Amino acid sequence: MLTLLFSPWTVIVWTALAAVILYVRDSGAVRAIALIASVASAGALCEALKVLVARPRPPVTDQLGVLETTYSFPSGHVTGTASLVIAFVALVARSVGIATRIVLWSCAAIVIVLVCLTRLYLGVHWISDVVAGIGVACAATLLILPAVDLTTSTWRSHHRHLPDSTREHVNARHRNTHAPSH
Repeated sequence: MLTLLFSPWTVIVWTALAAVILYVRDSGAVRAIALIASVASAGALCEALKVLVARPRPPVTDQLGVLETTYSFPSGHVTGTASLVIAFVALVARSVGIATRIVLWSCAAIVIVLVCLTRLYLGVHWISDVVAGIGVACAATLLILPAVDLTTSTWRSHHRHLPDSTREHVNARHRNTHAPSH
């Protein structure tokens, strides 16, 4: 069930839904775009690594009810799921209290571990495939989210010459998307 719920194709749907939530919550697109960029970057890196490494999957006789025929390394299911939940929680955690952050990160870890275990249980990946999937997701998130922050802060600093009313509007949006932690 988890393997279907967090397949690379359904992660696209989950990412779109999460981006809409961020867009509505923030009244702006910056964090929604950051989420999409993070997940898309992780997916692209995953696919490139699959082709470069070209590692075969475990033998078909070891696969339980799921026939996977693409390359094994890294796991696309784990990469997509981990990049989605890590980026989403990282973006949301900026504006919630410590207790909520702990709950969010705990839920993210549980989802990632369950998807990893499912892929191993089904016999469609080696352990290094799922570990690499987590690594790819972390790398993409650690590159994309700070880049988006830097880009938006640079844009704001270059637009200080705007009229006060416009600058106040931009600053209000910034405060809504980067509320201080509690």
